[in-house]
Amino acid sequence: EKEIEQGNQEASTDTEFLLYHALGEIVVEANTLAKPFPPPPTPPSIPKFTLRIALCGRPFSGKSEQALRIAERYNLKIICVGKLLQEAIRKAEDVKYGRISDKAKLSWSFNEMVRLGRKALGGLVSGGKIEDDVYAELVVVGIYEIEEDNKNRIAHSKDPDSSNDAVLEPWMGFVIEDFPETAGQAALLQRLLTGYDDRITPETRRDRASVLAEVFEEKGSKENDVDLVPLPGSTIPWLDLALYLDVELDTGLRRCLGRREDPDTGNVYHLETSRPPYDVVCKERLVELSDAANPTHHLASQIAQHDMEVDALVSFLTERLGNNFRTIESSKRTAEGVFAVVNSIVHIFLNELTTQKSQSPVNRRKPTRSLTKSSRPSKPMSETTGVVLAGIWQTMEAEFRRGALRIFRALREERLLVTVYCAQLGDSFDSFLQ
Repeated sequence: EKEIEQGNQEASTDTEFLLYHALGEIVVEANTLAKPFPPPPTPPSIPKFTLRIALCGRPFSGKSEQALRIAERYNLKIICVGKLLQEAIRKAEDVKYGRISDKAKLSWSFNEMVRLGRKALGGLVSGGKIEDDVYAELVVVGIYEIEEDNKNRIAHSKDPDSSNDAVLEPWMGFVIEDFPETAGQAALLQRLLTGYDDRITPETRRDRASVLAEVFEEKGSKENDVDLVPLPGSTIPWLDLALYLDVELDTGLRRCLGRREDPDTGNVYHLETSRPPYDVVCKERLVELSDAANPTHHLASQIAQHDMEVDALVSFLTERLGNNFRTIESSKRTAEGVFAVVNSIVHIFLNELTTQKSQSPVNRRKPTRSLTKSSRPSKPMSETTGVVLAGIWQTMEAEFRRGALRIFRALREERLLVTVYCAQLGDSFDSFLQ
């Protein structure tokens, strides 16, 4: 009997729960039919590759050398943003002064490079800096150029007339050198590659709810259960690996200040790691290496600027990539030692990727819904019914608000009258006592 009584109490509680939330669910359903959610934006059509790596880090942490080693080991194309920027500016100037052919203008990548070069020149001429979106878009152009290069390589390998030429394998992917440098650049790159924009909050069922009719929510959940849907573009992979090379300040300074160049031969040396043969090269004729990308007199400001942005960058990449973001200490390792660590990380990722492809696809776990406490209509209403009900509810809600405002206004007036009366009564009582 106790079990039966307890069951009846639970059933009564569930019925009250359903009735309490039913109106709110009907209002949401009607408002959604009257004003449907906008379709999610179409993600950009970016060429897909097996391996996509971003290599960033402190100045003189060995990014260029490691990018070259990774590219040679895994047949990757190096995307150097600095070189792409120089190429874009050069092409923009070629178009400006008429030094290019009309055929080159037909290439999408060429036109994009010209556009970005003009944008970069505009910022430099005005005395400002080059915006981050220019760098991010240059990376995208570089990715498209890899796809075009792969198509040319495949066509060349199938050409019977080119049987005697060396066959070049299509690129397996790319490695981005020294980009992104800030969290803002990383967010821009993700937005261009996937369409995901964390600045935009998409509409949910909560936006269709009414403050006068409560909707059902799972206990402990801030959002309604059907709102547990990934944002557009947030599940699209944009990078497979992001590696941050860290180096101590003293080590970075020694790597920069020890560079020397022989002006007669053009050979580059380092006073600590790659000393020149003094029996062949005259020590006195060596000069400091002239590096436009990393000038010595700008080193202090580059390091200071990097150190200001590094914490936000590491936090962003950790949040968006999880275990696919790694930090590698390169101060006490040789170039071969750093590459051994990098190679092991890439090798593990490729093995996991192969394992995932060999296994059968597993359905993603869907958000759970309550079966006993669901107050949503069992049958979906038609669009016409939803529009009519939404209009009726909006009229009723507006009338209720106007009536409530009138009542509260009257109550405020009554409170003012009572306050004035009490003040007058107090004054009269004081006079009586005197």
